[in-house]
Amino acid sequence: MDLKQYDDKCVRITTIWDEVFEGYCNYNSAEYNEHEFGTDEDCLQMVCFLFYGSQIREIASLEDVSGPYGKFQAPYGLLEESASVDGTVLIDEFLDSEDPEHIVRMIRCLKDRFCGKIPMPDNITRQDLEAWLEESLKNLVKYNDDEAVRAEARSLLAKIAGRKDPEQVTGICGLFCKTCPSFADGSCDGCLSDHVTEFCRICRHGFRICAQAHGITWCFECPDFPCERQRTFKDCHVTNGISHHEHVMEDVERQRSIGLKAWVREQDDINACPVCGSMTIWCEPNCPVCGAELSR
Repeated sequence: MDLKQYDDKCVRITTIWDEVFEGYCNYNSAEYNEHEFGTDEDCLQMVCFLFYGSQIREIASLEDVSGPYGKFQAPYGLLEESASVDGTVLIDEFLDSEDPEHIVRMIRCLKDRFCGKIPMPDNITRQDLEAWLEESLKNLVKYNDDEAVRAEARSLLAKIAGRKDPEQVTGICGLFCKTCPSFADGSCDGCLSDHVTEFCRICRHGFRICAQAHGITWCFECPDFPCERQRTFKDCHVTNGISHHEHVMEDVERQRSIGLKAWVREQDDINACPVCGSMTIWCEPNCPVCGAELSR
């Protein structure tokens, strides 16, 4: 089997154990592998996974394939699941990859782990993984040149932030912070966080001052709700024909009825892209990650 022809190509590898791995690979010669890994056999390397010729049953090129996720039919695959189950060491290899697709697919896999769609790794607690991952994702948002990578990293950061502190991502006025462009680009961590965008910190609508005057944190706690301030607020701020505040009074009533944690979980579901599951941005007609048209 001539492995060298697949160097720097996107491929689907089926192993002799009937496992299927997809991704971009590099060719390693037998001489290189002997020196680096002690195995005198050439192989294809996907990130940190080595596939030796004797272990490969079939290879198919994905170079000319067009699927719902670029060259892939699924948002991630066995490659990412196998790496992420071992904890931070292999995850870090993927997040540090030179290939944006491998980074994006790993983040999607991690997103499903945090959502409970696939199990969490056994060798690290959710809290420790979140703490480590949050720093790695913030570095991707800040330094990575690929917009798809930054968007996926922002989306997972939003999920982690919401899980850690639902109160942080609920605006005083009742808005859901996680769909805000400032939250998505990392310039704000939520209305009640220590890192608030200037627009919301100043709050020209007066909700911060009003809440302080009433001795409350959110509008749903106020005995004067619904009030004229909220009625005026719901009719402003329209972008791309989309109203940001249209449902704010219903949202405040819902917060009062079911509590913030349950409301944030609802909003996570309501505002997730129906195609890829990423968090959408309120003023955008399309998903910032997969580009799917959204029903507004």
